[in-house]
Amino acid sequence: MDTTRGTATSTLVALSLVATVAATAVAVDLLSRFRPLADRIQARDLARFVRGEEFFPNRGNFIEFEDRLLVDEIPNADYSHGGVYFFGASDLKWALATWELPAEEQPFVGNYGVGALSHVFELQFLRFLIEDEHLLEAGGDKTRIILGVSWSNAVSWAPEAYFGPLWRRHGLYTYTADGGIHQASQSRFGRWLRTERAHCSGFIGGGFNRLARGLMTGLGLPLEAADAIKDPAEISAWVRTHTHLPEASVEKQVRAFDDLLAYLQAQGVGVTVVFLPHRRAFDELPLVGVYHDEVTRICRARSVETVDLTHALSEDEFWDMGHPNYRGLQKTNAALMQVAAPHLARIAPRP
Repeated sequence: MDTTRGTATSTLVALSLVATVAATAVAVDLLSRFRPLADRIQARDLARFVRGEEFFPNRGNFIEFEDRLLVDEIPNADYSHGGVYFFGASDLKWALATWELPAEEQPFVGNYGVGALSHVFELQFLRFLIEDEHLLEAGGDKTRIILGVSWSNAVSWAPEAYFGPLWRRHGLYTYTADGGIHQASQSRFGRWLRTERAHCSGFIGGGFNRLARGLMTGLGLPLEAADAIKDPAEISAWVRTHTHLPEASVEKQVRAFDDLLAYLQAQGVGVTVVFLPHRRAFDELPLVGVYHDEVTRICRARSVETVDLTHALSEDEFWDMGHPNYRGLQKTNAALMQVAAPHLARIAPRP
């Protein structure tokens, strides 16, 4: 009798634990998708950015911006009506304030910036979106690609440094340096389960990350060492010692940029190239100028429109070595949306 009672008690405890774990997972998943909570979190992050307390990553309920892009935005994107889509590295990613766009315009504008993005990776990214995700479903005449370019695109980042692991992070995509990006082969239930797991882990990880960042800024500590550098001479010294841009890398990425434009023009889609702002200290590096001149030459040869915002920001409008602060963001966002405006006027409904 005692053995039976003990077995029943153990079973009950085990079932209670399973039920508790399941209920907790469901609760976390619901919280991660609760729009009012996400809006409050974003408002809090943005307010800290406006006050100059920390950088605003616009990541939603995730740890990184890229998590939101890969888990939420790309799978749910509607390309059937066309749109304007921005591509570039982190300096493009943080140069747009898409959350401030009118509600009727937001479905037609995409910020597809990805950190540590070379032109080789950028071509792989666009091929995936066009060939696998049907980015040009509405036709090239209703779609505009705006490439935000800067010297950082000329760095030949190792595929496994960030780009490859990013795509494989949640098990939703596959990536190889030779084969590029593809949807992972799995059942509909398997994809749903991985997506929900990504939401839960992002919500928990993002919460702890915000707590840690808040504690550091509360103690007066910079989140990145470069954030505390403000003196022009120290900025120049940092740029010279931390910017590694070999000549062979520039040559490789310039060729990839030419291949990228050739690919997009073969798809019949309009392209605009925007040189993004950088600090004046980067002008001291000869290969930065070489990259700028080569990209300009290629764009002229291919009759691609260019907009030069290289020096659109003053030195006190940068947050760190390469990204704008809130005042700078207002400038870059306005300039980039001005580039997009003629194309949006043709496809987006007016209020």
